[in-house]
Amino acid sequence: MVEIFDHRIEMTNTGKPLVDPQRFLDTPPQSRNEALAAFLRRIKVCEERGSGIDKIMQAIETHHYPLPEPQFDINKSYMTRASLRQRLHCSDNAAKQVIGQTCEKSLLRLANPEAKRNFQYLPYWA
Repeated sequence: MVEIFDHRIEMTNTGKPLVDPQRFLDTPPQSRNEALAAFLRRIKVCEERGSGIDKIMQAIETHHYPLPEPQFDINKSYMTRASLRQRLHCSDNAAKQVIGQTCEKSLLRLANPEAKRNFQYLPYWA
C-alpha cells in the first residue's frame, strides 16, 4: 500500500522481509518467487529485483532532495491473550494453550519480558 501525505510517503508491505531491514543496503537481493520475478523482468514490468532502495538513496543523494533518510520499520503491534480470544472467539484457556504451544515452538516471543502479567507477544521475527 502506498500512502502519500503532505510531508511523507509511506509504503507498507505486510509480508515478512526476506532480509533484515538493518541489512537492506548491503545484502544481495532475494525474491520470494524467482520464476515470477524472472517473467516480470522479461516483459519489462520490473528491471531487477532488490534495486528499489538503492535507487531511492541514489536519487536523494544526487538531487539533494530536502528529505530525511528513509526509515524502515517493522510493524511491532503485539498480541495479547485477550486479543487472541477476541480474534478466535475462544475461551481464555484455549487462548492460553495456543499461545503456550506457539511459544514452545519459538514462533512467538514476549514483547514485554519484564512484565509479571498482561503479557504481550510478537512473532519470532519481529
